[in-house]
Amino acid sequence: MTLKPKEKKLLIALGIVAVIAAVMLYRIYGPKKHELKVISESKKEEKKDTKTAPARSYGGGGGGGRGSSSSSNTKESVLSVSLDDFTKNNKLESCWVIIEGEVYNITNYLKEYDSDIDGISQYCGTFGFEVGYLNEKSSLSNLIKDNSLKIGKIG
Repeated sequence: MTLKPKEKKLLIALGIVAVIAAVMLYRIYGPKKHELKVISESKKEEKKDTKTAPARSYGGGGGGGRGSSSSSNTKESVLSVSLDDFTKNNKLESCWVIIEGEVYNITNYLKEYDSDIDGISQYCGTFGFEVGYLNEKSSLSNLIKDNSLKIGKIG
């Protein structure tokens, strides 16, 4: 069977489109670099104020009485978790889920409160934990968060 010149050109064009589509899909869904970024809120503020002179403190520390607290405004560090790292923690030995937009390592919770391991295990490393599991058992949300390690946010 021989192809006409127009048919050959059409097949070549379709091949080029297929290659371009494959490259685009690989870039979008292909493997990501394994990285966890720790971004401290106080460091962000320091970068913003680099042009201003440092504040000077005159006088003693004062206070010292009961109930005094540190005057630093450092906030909790925000950890950015890559999608690849999140999805790799999909086993009972290392189970990460998302609750209210935050990534939690619930492995310790599973070890202590193993009443529904089979129900939870299918959601490790997936985005369906809140909708699929907590939707039915919303009363467990605080118990799970209190007995799990908060990792950060998908970023």
